[in-house]
Amino acid sequence: LLPTLERVVWQGGEVFLLEYFSELFEKAASCKQLKQTIITNGLLINEKWAQILARDNVALTYSIDAVTPDVYEDIIGGGAKFEDLLRSINFVNAYRKKHDCHKDPFNKMTTILNVVVMGSNYRQLEELIDFARQYQFDEIQLVPILGIKGKENIFDNQDQEARAFLSRAIP
Repeated sequence: LLPTLERVVWQGGEVFLLEYFSELFEKAASCKQLKQTIITNGLLINEKWAQILARDNVALTYSIDAVTPDVYEDIIGGGAKFEDLLRSINFVNAYRKKHDCHKDPFNKMTTILNVVVMGSNYRQLEELIDFARQYQFDEIQLVPILGIKGKENIFDNQDQEARAFLSRAIP
């Protein structure tokens, strides 16, 4: 199907953990009309992957739920380090600049900051805008947390303080 597809979305877990993802990505990249979207936490994007991604037609969506080390590391857990995330973003941006990704229509790499808005991070929304600008993201997506009960789900539990903050901050 690759020669007829316009877009493929790589998501579900962490695609960079899959041994065969490189082969799949390269095969898809051989179809110049195909836009590949990758949804990732970004922690496994090293310099080699950044160089590969920046030379192709990729929309790289970083799932980042906080922009301060303490909140980020608390939300993501598993020993993840904020500094590793920043290293990944810096690698990607360096190769985007090198490949001049905004001029070539077949090498139009974009980066997207995807944030799940929840009790732990909603107060960082304004900082997220600054973070996105500082790290040259092309787009920000704010997604409400779903399917979770308790204080993290500020939408289902009608958290009035959070709702008031959001109504001031989002505009």
